[in-house]
This record gives sequence, structure tokens and C-alpha cells, in this order.
Amino acid sequence: MGVLSDKFPERGKIIVPVDGSENSKRALTFAIKFAEKYSASITIAHVVYLAVELVTNTPDLATKITRRFEEKGKKLLEDSLMQVQQAGIIGRTALLRGRIGPEIVSYTEIKDFDMVVIGSRGLDALSRTLRGSISDYVVDHATCPVFIVK
Repeated sequence: MGVLSDKFPERGKIIVPVDGSENSKRALTFAIKFAEKYSASITIAHVVYLAVELVTNTPDLATKITRRFEEKGKKLLEDSLMQVQQAGIIGRTALLRGRIGPEIVSYTEIKDFDMVVIGSRGLDALSRTLRGSISDYVVDHATCPVFIVK
């Protein structure tokens, strides 16, 4: 597999941010195959971008939108965790809140992950316009190796 796999620790820890996009699904599939080879565990993370930042004049609406995002995120995490566990891999989930790129990087450092496996593009062009490229941010700021899956 190359340089990355030569330095990846046996029983290492991988984090895979998911958003439901095809690229994040491919990233999870890649991470599962990698984890099988190295007996690694996988943490699937989903970041809820807080609606209060988008709808500052209407707190009730922001709360409703945030709750809806959290519900969808929990469902996405459950489905992804099932996929990891069906492959016989130790899996965990993390529902994070805030700005997506910084939250992923911060959580990766706090929990001392060995690698981030992330999809190259998220759900849609509007999200990229509002939030920027998450994978670019993670590559630029993470202190561990980042593997981008297209």
C-alpha cells in the first residue's frame, strides 16, 4: 500500500468524517478495508454545523434546524457504524457540533487518531460555498496523515 501503510501502527485508530455524500461513503468503505488489514478501529464522526450561525435573528428556528441536523446525523452515524461492525471492526461514533473542519481537526488531536480518511467533496456546491472545502481544511491543519478518497 505504500509509505502510509508501512508507518501505520498495528491496532491504530482511524477517524472517518461522514456527511452522507457518495465520497464519504467511499471513504468509509476504504477505511474499513484498511482497518481490516491493520486491525485498526474506526470512529465515524459527523459534525452538525450549528444553524444558529446561519439564522441568528430567529433563535427558535435555529434550534429546530439544529435538532433536525442532529437527528439526521445520528441516523447517518448509526447506519455507518452498522457497516463497520458487520465487517468485524471495532467502531465508535462521535456527533460533534460547530464548524466542520475545525471540529474534525480538534477531535482528531484530542483523541490522538493515527489517520483521517475523508471524502474529497461533500454533499453539494452550496455547502462548499458556505463552508469551504472541508477536506482541504483537514489536510492543511491535521497533525496526522489524511487520506482523501474520491
